[in-house]
Amino acid sequence: MAQPDAAAPAESVADAAVDAPDAPFVPGPHRPWPQLVAPVDVPGRQHVLRPMTLVTLVAANDTLSSQLFAFSDALIKSAWWHATSDEYGVGTPEKSLHVTVPAIDHDLTEQEIAGYIDQARTSSGAPPPNGNTLYLLYVPSPHEATGSSSTAYHDAYPLGAGGLGDGLAVVSRASAELGESELDELTERASHEIIEAATDTRAGWRLPRASATPWADADTNIWRTVQPGVVENGDLCELSRIREPLASGFLYQRSWSNKAALLGGDPCVPVRAEPYFNVSVSKDWVSIAAGQSVQIPFSGWSTARADDWVINAGANHGRGALADLAPGSGLVLETSKGVGTKGKCGARQGMNDGVQGSLTVTAPASAKAGDFAVIWIRSFREEPGTCNPSPAIDWTHFWPVGVYVE
Repeated sequence: MAQPDAAAPAESVADAAVDAPDAPFVPGPHRPWPQLVAPVDVPGRQHVLRPMTLVTLVAANDTLSSQLFAFSDALIKSAWWHATSDEYGVGTPEKSLHVTVPAIDHDLTEQEIAGYIDQARTSSGAPPPNGNTLYLLYVPSPHEATGSSSTAYHDAYPLGAGGLGDGLAVVSRASAELGESELDELTERASHEIIEAATDTRAGWRLPRASATPWADADTNIWRTVQPGVVENGDLCELSRIREPLASGFLYQRSWSNKAALLGGDPCVPVRAEPYFNVSVSKDWVSIAAGQSVQIPFSGWSTARADDWVINAGANHGRGALADLAPGSGLVLETSKGVGTKGKCGARQGMNDGVQGSLTVTAPASAKAGDFAVIWIRSFREEPGTCNPSPAIDWTHFWPVGVYVE
């Protein structure tokens, strides 16, 4: 005769209670998000474009001209705009203007981009700068903007320290993510540059700039170093996206909200319906010796009960021998959940709220003092058939950690 099951140990009973569907959900511990700051007012330097006039410049040989003009018109009236800009004092844009510029048949330097804007003002009906104007230029394929670390960026207009505080932005083509169209890729990148330019055309909302040795700064917050140079609201939510309208509208990148970040959950807006998920690393910067390894602990967290996700890691940027750290080349990820995907998608580690993990970093023997890497631990879900996130959800959420050689 079968014996009844023995009583479960007290610890197992407690675990079962936590996992019960009706038990209150408590997100796993995670460190606070950073806050964008606006510098003290400097006479003659404008922080935000208020009210912004968006002047969209599209080349005569751009096959998506009508859709790109329509996107600008939709953007200034969108719920996305108010969700991303209102707390930074930008306000409702004044208008969206369309300008067709001569065909573009070569790669453009930043000086040539400014020249296209100058020409548009004199011969194509673009308005003059007034301190609140953003000139947005799209570069048609196969050409691109050069002279910057990215083929999409924004700057002051005119170039340099002069002017009234107006801005320019440029967006080149890039490979679209799986499930996204060429137009999706363009509008996602354009929304990133527009919200950054509107809130930080010259000296506006951003994180304090890190030094050349950020691990030695008085404030060693790793978020200041997620990319080279200035870190702005679009940068902190890169790879997070939303459609408006949700079913079939234009694709926008979500943007950083100080208010949302203070609540400790999803720091990007507009709000998405599904739970936010990520990992958190306990320390911003970790020292490492040449030829040696260091183990960095982290843990998963989410804003509500969520299905498992997977993680990977790679150096987003750096200096010297650590700059190219990648899985199989100096980086090993492990979690208490073990492998979360197999077969075609590879053997990525699984993750969920409260799951523990470790990142083992091995420095090349050639590493020298001052070499460093900023590593992004990325959290995402993948469809078995494509090994990429579904187009209906965010692409990736990331958490950075830095390693350096003393």
